[in-house]
Amino acid sequence: MGAERVLILHQGDGEVAPDPLARTGTYAYELSGGRAVVAVVVWADEVNAWVRRVVPQHMARVQATGMTLTRRPGWQRPAGEDAPAFVAAARDGDGRRFR
Repeated sequence: MGAERVLILHQGDGEVAPDPLARTGTYAYELSGGRAVVAVVVWADEVNAWVRRVVPQHMARVQATGMTLTRRPGWQRPAGEDAPAFVAAARDGDGRRFR
């Protein structure tokens, strides 16, 4: 249960992609003396999951300045799900145009 709570917290903070529990494996290893070690692995295609947290923070800072850029149509598009999901999973050389 502790590992599940940690995953949900990280999802809320934008550190892991949505629905991490569906991509989780738990492994328990018994050690000498009756001790055990539990390893929790989350399979993730997102090598840049931090963008889910950082992009909205930066956009909020820019919007707080009142720049006219933030009143343009499409300003919120980078904060939607498509752009952060692509950037989070992007590898070197990947590209995509958002319309």
